Parts: sequence; structure tokens; C-alpha cells
Amino acid sequence: EFAIISILTMLVAYVVNERNTLFQAVSNSYTETYIFCEDGKCFEFVNQCALDNQGMELLTALELTPIDIQLFSSEKQLLTKLKPLRERKLSSIEFETVVQRRDSSVYPVDVKIQMIESSNRESFLITMVDITERLEKQKHLMLGNLVCDLSPQAIIVTNEDVKIIRINKSFTEITGYTEDEALGSNPSFLSSGRNN
Repeated sequence: EFAIISILTMLVAYVVNERNTLFQAVSNSYTETYIFCEDGKCFEFVNQCALDNQGMELLTALELTPIDIQLFSSEKQLLTKLKPLRERKLSSIEFETVVQRRDSSVYPVDVKIQMIESSNRESFLITMVDITERLEKQKHLMLGNLVCDLSPQAIIVTNEDVKIIRINKSFTEITGYTEDEALGSNPSFLSSGRNN
């Protein structure tokens, strides 16, 4: 009887230790991290980064579900998205979406969800990275490319080694040099030698 109690005590300690190790690892992460069990749906763990970004206290966060932060629009969508993980067809799923903070502001995120074993239960680990800055850079890059393409003036873009990495259509029309001829060259190839 004493041996059985000792073994049970060790198993409980192992499970608690395993769970604490997982929680400590994600607590210090700089990405928003959430853990929830499919049967309970409410978050069992929310790290400090998520609390700060969501602007809420831990007790409030633990009453929420992935649907509450609009990670999924419905329980049906949540179950559909988790199905490949539950069936062990995928080890993780990744997607981009927009989530909502408690103050109703929204922000775009990269989401990764993995299934984990936690206390002999199937749980799901969600990590989210705010991609607002990346999308802004992409938008500016697209705008810059559009302006470059539509400009009637010849435009060349060089890298730090002063090698041409981009030209626009007007450059080809004005100089006669195609993209294949210009890319990788130093702009000095345009010099006639007649002017300083």
C-alpha cells in the first residue's frame, strides 16, 4: 500500500512538474501564448505578453476562449481548424488573421497552433505574433513599386554596393537598356565620358 502511494505521489509530482516546465517556458515568451483544452475551451494559461497586449488581468483572460478574442468566428470553425491536429495529420497549423483586444481595437497576427499533452489531456498551444509592422512595410513597398512603375521619369534603385537592383519601364524607354542589361551593373555604365 505504501509503495502504491509513493508511486502515485511520484506520478502526480511528475505531471505537475511537466506542466510547470511548459508554463514557465511560455510565460517568458515575447509572443502572445495561450493554452486551452478542447473540452473546456476556456484558456488554461495566458502569458504576460498576451495579457499586456490584450490589456487585461489574468483572471479575466482565463474566462475567455479563442472565439472571444475572435481568433475563430464560431465553434464550428474552431473545431474544423483543429481537426487535422486531433487526427494527427499535422503537427501544427499556421495562418494569418485579425484578432480583437478587450478595448475593441483589432490587429493582424500570424498564428501557430500545436497540440500538446498536458496532464494526460489533449491541449492546444496557440502562439500569436503581431504582424502590423510587417504588413505596413509590405504596403509601403507595394506603393513604392507602383509609383516607380508609373513614373514617367527613369528610376534606378541600387543596393549598398552600388549595384542596380531595380529599374522602371521609363528607364528602359529613355536609355534603351533592358532589365537584363542593367541589373547588377554600376550606374556609371551610363556615363558618356563627355561630362564630368
